[in-house]
Amino acid sequence: MHTSATPFYRTTSACLGLVWSLMLAACSPEATTNLDPPAPPGSAQPNLATTAHGALVLSFLVHQHLQTTTHDGNAWSPPTSITHGEDILVNWADFPSVLPLRSELWAAHWLRRRPGGDFAYDAEIAWSNDAGQTWSSPRTLHDDQTPTEHGFVSLYPAGHTVGALWLDGRAYAGGTGATQLMHRTSRSDGTFSNEQVLVGRFINSES
Repeated sequence: MHTSATPFYRTTSACLGLVWSLMLAACSPEATTNLDPPAPPGSAQPNLATTAHGALVLSFLVHQHLQTTTHDGNAWSPPTSITHGEDILVNWADFPSVLPLRSELWAAHWLRRRPGGDFAYDAEIAWSNDAGQTWSSPRTLHDDQTPTEHGFVSLYPAGHTVGALWLDGRAYAGGTGATQLMHRTSRSDGTFSNEQVLVGRFINSES
C-alpha cells in the first residue's frame, strides 16, 4: 500500500480542462466541449461526480486546500472550500472525493497526516446539507488511532447513508504482514456503523 506522499502540484487548470475534455470525448466521440473549470494554476487531484439532476461536481486540491465547484449545464459555480491545512495529504494516486447523495445532501472525504511516520495518515469524512456550500466538522472514518495508512477510500450511496471502503494498515503495523480492506457506513449526523473487515489479507507484504 506504500505510495509516494510527495506533494504533486504540477497539474494546472489547463490540465484539469484537458482531463475534462477527454472524459467528455469518451462519453460522446462525435462532439466534445472543453469546459475549463475555475481551478487556479497549481490545482491537482481532480475528481468528478454527478448530482441526481445531472449537474457535474468537481473536487480538486489547490496545494493543501480541498475545494469543489458545480457545473449546472451553463457555467461553473465559484469554488467553495471543504477543508484545508498543512497536514492534508496530497498524493497523485490517492485523492479526495465529493459524493452528492441527494439534491442538498453531500459527503466528502480526504486524507490527513498524523504524527508517527511517512505513511501515517487518517481518512476523514464530512457532510454538507446545502449542496456543498458549507460542511460539517470532519470525523475520522476509522476507529483505530494507529499511525498507519488509511487510504484509497471509495464512497458510494447506501440509502440515506454513505458507504465507505478503504485500505487499512493497522494489522500490517501489528505484525500480521497484511493490509486489510475495510467497510462501514456513515450517517449525516456523524455516526457510523461498525467497522467490517471485508478482506483480511488484501496485500501480503511477504508475497
